[in-house]
Amino acid sequence: MAAWADIPAGNQAEFVGVQPMSPPATAILNPSGSSPVIKTMGLAERKVGRIVNPKGSIWYDLPMATGIATLVCYAGVFGDVIGIEEMAARLGVAGQDEFYAALDELHRQGKIILKNGYAGLPDLDKKIDAKGPEIELAESLIGSQIERLRKLGRSPLIKFVGVSGSLAAKNPTRHRNNHLDIDIFLITRNQCLWLYAIPLKILQNLLPKGRQEPEWCINYIMDESDLTVTNQNFFTATEILNTIPIAGFDTYRTFLRANRWVDYYYPGVSGAAGPEAATPRGNWINKCLYVVYTVGCCIRNLSLERLAKLSFKSDARGGSKFNRLSARFGGYQAMVQTRFSRLAAAWFPGLIDADLVGKLFPDELSVAVRNGQIDIYKINAGRGLVCDYKKYESGRYYQDVADYYDRDACNYEERYWRNAVAQRIRQSFREEVKRHPFGTVLEVGCGTGLDLAHFGAIYPDRKVYGIDISPTMVAHASRKIQELGLKNVSVTIGTPENVHELFPDNKFDHIYVFFGALNTVADLHRVAGVLKSRLKPGGTMVLTFVNKWYLVDVLINLLKFRPGRAFGRFRDVWGGYSELYHLESRCFSPWEITKAFGDDFHLTRREGYSILYPAWYRANWIQRFGKKFTNLLWRADRILNRTPAWCLGEYALYSFRAKD
Repeated sequence: MAAWADIPAGNQAEFVGVQPMSPPATAILNPSGSSPVIKTMGLAERKVGRIVNPKGSIWYDLPMATGIATLVCYAGVFGDVIGIEEMAARLGVAGQDEFYAALDELHRQGKIILKNGYAGLPDLDKKIDAKGPEIELAESLIGSQIERLRKLGRSPLIKFVGVSGSLAAKNPTRHRNNHLDIDIFLITRNQCLWLYAIPLKILQNLLPKGRQEPEWCINYIMDESDLTVTNQNFFTATEILNTIPIAGFDTYRTFLRANRWVDYYYPGVSGAAGPEAATPRGNWINKCLYVVYTVGCCIRNLSLERLAKLSFKSDARGGSKFNRLSARFGGYQAMVQTRFSRLAAAWFPGLIDADLVGKLFPDELSVAVRNGQIDIYKINAGRGLVCDYKKYESGRYYQDVADYYDRDACNYEERYWRNAVAQRIRQSFREEVKRHPFGTVLEVGCGTGLDLAHFGAIYPDRKVYGIDISPTMVAHASRKIQELGLKNVSVTIGTPENVHELFPDNKFDHIYVFFGALNTVADLHRVAGVLKSRLKPGGTMVLTFVNKWYLVDVLINLLKFRPGRAFGRFRDVWGGYSELYHLESRCFSPWEITKAFGDDFHLTRREGYSILYPAWYRANWIQRFGKKFTNLLWRADRILNRTPAWCLGEYALYSFRAKD
C-alpha cells in the first residue's frame, strides 16, 4: 500500500508496523522523484507468510478451506482472480502445508482453478491467462498519473491523495463506453471539504469528459475532521487495503488508525500501536457549504427532494454528508454483497454460509439489503451505478437488456397492431429504406421480425439478415419467417457491438435500425466503426433513435408537475418507457449522433418524427382528437422538418452513406 521510497527513512520501520500486509501490487516511487515505477512485491519481500492472525479476527476460527473460498469468491465478484501468495498473506497463513492441502482439495473438487500462481473461480480460466498484461497495464496507467496526483497533493486544501478501485487492485476493467478510469481517494484539510468539492462538481458538470486514458474519477472525499469510514465491512476494508497512497503519508497513518475495525478483516493494517485519531470538531463551515451544495443540487434537478431530506446526522445509506462526499447507498458496496452471496451459493454452498456473509457485511446498509428492505439495483439503476458496476460482470448489462425485451416480446405484436401511430411511423421508416438500392441488407434490433418479413416478401431475390439481443424476439422472428416460407431471410441473436463477429465474411449494401435499438449500446462511436466494417464501399444506413429533445413530452410532464419525467432523457442514464421495468439506455442529441458517425459516414438526410404528431404511447390521441386533426399534425411535422425544430420530436431518423 505504501510508496516506500517517499517515506522518510527513519519512519519506514514505523510504517511497516502500520501495515504488515500490503496489497498485491505496491507503489514504489523512485527516491529521486523521477519517473515513477510500480512494482509488484512478492510474499518473501513482505515477510507476511509467518503472520498468525490474532484471536478476534474473522479468520481465527475459520477452516482454511473456508478462508480460501472467501477470498477466491470475493475476487470473482469483480471477475478477477487472486495470487496464491497474496491469498496466503491475507489469511495470515502460519502452516504452508495446511494451506496448500486445502488449495489442492478445493481444486480437486472443481470449486477453484489453480494456474500460473493464481486461484480463481472455475469460469475465470481466461482471466488468469490475461493477468500478466493486465497488471502491466494497471502499473503503467498509475505510473503515468503519479506526477499529476502529486501536484494535486500539494494543493493547500488537500491533505492526502491515494489511488483506489480497480487499478489499485490490478484489475483494469473497462466501462460500457470502453474507457478505463483511475479512482482517486482524497482527504481535505479540516473544514475544507466543500471548499474543494463544490468547485470540483461545477467544473465536472460544465467541462466535457476528456478522452485521455485513464480518466480521473474522484469518487470519495473525506474531511480531515472525521476520518472514520461509515460502512464498515469486508468490501470497504479491502478497498482500504488496496489503496495506494501517493501524497500525505502522515494523514494516511491517521486515517488508518481511525479505522481500526479493518484489523478484523486484515490484522495489523491500522497500526493500532499509534495514538487515537482526532475526534470530530464543530464543522460549521462544512455544514454551511453542504447546505449550499444541497440547494444547488435541487436547482439542477428541479426538485426539492434532497433539501427535504437534508440532515447532519450520520446515515449509512445517505452517502454524502457535511464531512464527506461519496455515492449514496454505499456505491458498489451493496451490489458487491449481493453478487458475493450469489457466487458463494453457486460455488461454495458447504463452505460459505449466511452466518459468514453476515460477518463479512455486518453494517446497517448490508443488513437492510439482506433483509429485502432495499432493492439496491432499482435504487442505483437511475444513477448509473448499476451500469458502471456491470463492467465487472461479463455480459451482465446486455443480459439485462435481453431480459427486458424478452418480457416485451410476449404480446408485442398484439399491441403493435392496435397502435395506429406506431404503424404509421414504421411505414415511413420503411419507405426511407426503400430509397436505397441493395442486394443484401441487415436489420439490427429486428424484434419479432415484422420488417424482416416485410422486406423479405417484397424483395424475394435479395438477402435479408436480422439480429436481436432478445432470444425470445429471435424465436418469434424465426417462427414468422418459417411460416411465411421466406428462404431469403435469416435471423440470429446478436448485439450491434458484435456484428463483425456474427458476419466475419459478409458485407452488406445496407443496414437499418428502427425504433432506437442503438439507444442501449455502450459506446456509440465504437458501434459506428463496427457497422462501417460490415458495409460494402459506398454502403448506406438508415438509423432511428429515441430523441433526447422531445419538447411536447417535456411540456406535458411539466404541466403535470412531473419534472423528473420531463427531463429524464437529459440524464446520463434513461430508464426507458416502462414504469415497471428499468431499461438501461441513453438518449442522444443530433450533435452526439453526427459526431459518433461523422468520422466514417456522410449524413445524407435527417427527419424528425412525432414533433407535434403523437408519440406511439399517445396513440389514444387519434380517438380523442380525431383522424383529421392528427393527420394535420403529421403534415405539420413534415413542414417543421424544414426548420431547426426538426430535432424536437420523439424519434429522429438519419440516413448515412459510408465514406470511401
